[in-house]
Amino acid sequence: MAIKFLNDGDFPDNAKIRLGDANDLEIYHDGTDSTVENKTGDLIITNSANDKDIIFKSDDGSGGVTTYMFLDGQNKR
Repeated sequence: MAIKFLNDGDFPDNAKIRLGDANDLEIYHDGTDSTVENKTGDLIITNSANDKDIIFKSDDGSGGVTTYMFLDGQNKR
C-alpha cells in the first residue's frame, strides 16, 4: 500500500507515524520533543548521494543553527 500526499501531510501533537507490521518504527512529536524510535533490529541512516556528508545541527544558543557533528562521506578509511 502506498500513501501519496499531494501537499504537506500535517499531523497534530502526539500523533505517531508507525511503520512495520508490529509498528516497529515510530516517528512522533509530543508538543515539546521530536522522536524517532526503533523497536527492533538496527537503525540505519543512509545518505546515497556521492561523496556527501551526514550533518547533525542544533540551535547554537545565539539565534542561529550550527553543525555540531558530521560524518564525512568523502574521506573514507
